[in-house]
Formats: sequence, C-alpha cells, structure tokens
Amino acid sequence: MDCSNTVRYIVWKVFGFDIPRTASDQYLFFKKKGKVRAVPVEASGKVDSERLMTEMRSGDLLFWEWTYDVPRDPPISHVMIYLGRKKDGEAMVAGSSQRMDGERGGGVDVYEFNPNAPCGNAKNFFNFVTHRGRLVAFARPTAKVGWAERGGLE
Repeated sequence: MDCSNTVRYIVWKVFGFDIPRTASDQYLFFKKKGKVRAVPVEASGKVDSERLMTEMRSGDLLFWEWTYDVPRDPPISHVMIYLGRKKDGEAMVAGSSQRMDGERGGGVDVYEFNPNAPCGNAKNFFNFVTHRGRLVAFARPTAKVGWAERGGLE
C-alpha cells in the first residue's frame, strides 16, 4: 500500500470513519474541518522541530508537499501518522514510505521521524529538481462518540 491508503486504512480502523484516498485530498478534507495546522518554521526556513514536537500528539497526520512531481493543488504528495516519542526521545511515525537511508526496502512500517530530513523532490523531464519535498502541515483526526449519527468528526 502507498502512504495515503495506509493512513486511510489506519484512520478507518482506529477512528472508525473513512477519509479520501490521496494525501492531497486527505489534507483538504481535514483543512475543511479546521483540523490542519502549519508546521512551525524557523527564520532559516527549517521546521522548528522542538516546537513541532510540543504541538503534536500521537495520532496526528503529517503532510509533505513536492515529494515527487504532483499535478495537484495543493501539491501535498505524502502523509504519515505521528506515533510519539520513545523512552529515549526518538520521534516515530507509521505509514508507507521509501527508505532514504537504504535500510530495508521501505513500505508499510514504523520509521524514525526527523521533520527536516530530505523527503523526495519534484523533478522535471531532465531530472532537475524543480521543488524540494518538505513537511508542511499536520492534522488531528478525532471522532466523537456516536460519530456516524452526527456525520463524522468533531
């Protein structure tokens, strides 16, 4: 399964409601419900990792743009689920991804989370990078008790 279908399945199993199929449609779905927050960014343009980690909770969805050349608006092309920190402080995510470090083959798994790690790039026909992949937002999927009777999310 790709990243968005993995997240869709996990949200369905954990929260009990269906979300759209693609990462960009999932982003728009949660944005329409007021659940999307931009990641905090330092003056240098890098993600403010410490601030982000204090704002996020386990179960939040993480959204990246331009991890490949995607003809969508917005160009959200990757999504994973934040799991939290291990006892040693290492942040972890779950989902489906290609490994950037060459370890294992990728796919559906649990991965170490570094908000500033390279995450693919959009390239043109000549293989030149046109956009750098980057983490841009997170969303908090939460369901109320009896969500189906009231149409889904809080």
